[in-house]
Amino acid sequence: MFEKLHLMRLFSGAGGGRRVARGVAAAVLIVAVAACGSSGKSPSASGSQDAATLLSKALNDYYSGNVAMAKTEFQSVIDKDPNNKYGWFNLGVIAQYDKDTKVAVEHYKRALALDPAFEPALYNYGVIKYRASDWKGAIALLERAVASNQKDASAHWNLGLALAHLHTKADDAHSTKELNIAVKLNPSLIPRTGGVTGTSGATGARPATGSTSTTGTTG
Repeated sequence: MFEKLHLMRLFSGAGGGRRVARGVAAAVLIVAVAACGSSGKSPSASGSQDAATLLSKALNDYYSGNVAMAKTEFQSVIDKDPNNKYGWFNLGVIAQYDKDTKVAVEHYKRALALDPAFEPALYNYGVIKYRASDWKGAIALLERAVASNQKDASAHWNLGLALAHLHTKADDAHSTKELNIAVKLNPSLIPRTGGVTGTSGATGARPATGSTSTTGTTG
């Protein structure tokens, strides 16, 4: 069985997204509409607007290669708006790239406490579990990711890989089903080499015009 785990991804607050190569992984950056906090609740007007402005600047810095500055700015986002799931999530992405999985998990958990169906955080956290060979933990998170976004081919793929490690007849059947769904959604997922793929990248908010996906640049 071919095994290739899908890594970090780039998303938009509008639900779109595209994958960005970064070494053996890809990074996910989420761009959100500026007017809401991470929990979907209405934060204070000044805190929300300040956080949205900082998120926009942090995205530019992150994709311009100034990760240290972006990290400081994402921290400022949650200082101003503790209910901003994007700030927590982006800090998790940076920690995950730095291989500080403990801190990454803490940040993803904070994002998920605000929005339990926040698919990028579920996805990235699931990848961390997979890499730790915690198959049941990975399955639980990736099943929630798939439930949140049925069209996410990589989430279906990684879920199929995790299920295959349980080695039961029922799980093998479920694994095959998930892998087939993934390939149907995205035929390019069929790999030529072994490995798993996994995390979502940073996500931010832009002022009022809506949300867009970005790769190395914002716009």
